[in-house]
Amino acid sequence: MSTSRRTFPTPTLLRRHGVVYASLVLTLCSAACSDRHASEAKADTAAMMYVRARYTEHFRGDQGFSVEILRARRQWFTPCLYSLLLADIDGSFTRGDPGFLDWDPFTTAQDDANGFQITGATRSHDTVLVHVAVLFGYPPPGQAQPITVAVTRVDTSWRIADLVTPDIDLARGVDSALREDASRERLPYTSCLVD
Repeated sequence: MSTSRRTFPTPTLLRRHGVVYASLVLTLCSAACSDRHASEAKADTAAMMYVRARYTEHFRGDQGFSVEILRARRQWFTPCLYSLLLADIDGSFTRGDPGFLDWDPFTTAQDDANGFQITGATRSHDTVLVHVAVLFGYPPPGQAQPITVAVTRVDTSWRIADLVTPDIDLARGVDSALREDASRERLPYTSCLVD
């Protein structure tokens, strides 16, 4: 009967292999992180291009906002924001007074703006927050009103989920107004917004 002798790695050999393995793990993690950041940067650029296209198209028109404009631009918005806006605008006709939204959400004003600039983007989970400066006043370009346009993917398309200024959060404001109206009329109201 033969006995084989088992050998165990020496501390020096373990250290050498440990360094190689650690280096390999760090390299793989670095490559994965780099790919993720490159992918996010592409998404951020695509989101900014999407918002630029929506603003360009909006500024080609009269910068107004009506139920007809909303319905024509349904695909611009997430289903949730679209349903909130439609309920607010439709409800204002039945009530006979303006709802929460009696201004242009792309400029947060009733007056026409001179222009806009996309100033950057940041990321929050699956949403890209595109920063826009809407320009007002004379002589042009005038004062800048900062607006953050939250866009997210719905299926394969970018969609606007919210428009936010330092003073106004469109989705939350409309949602609150609809909730108050429902409460006044003793109707149930369920928000599509996730708290």
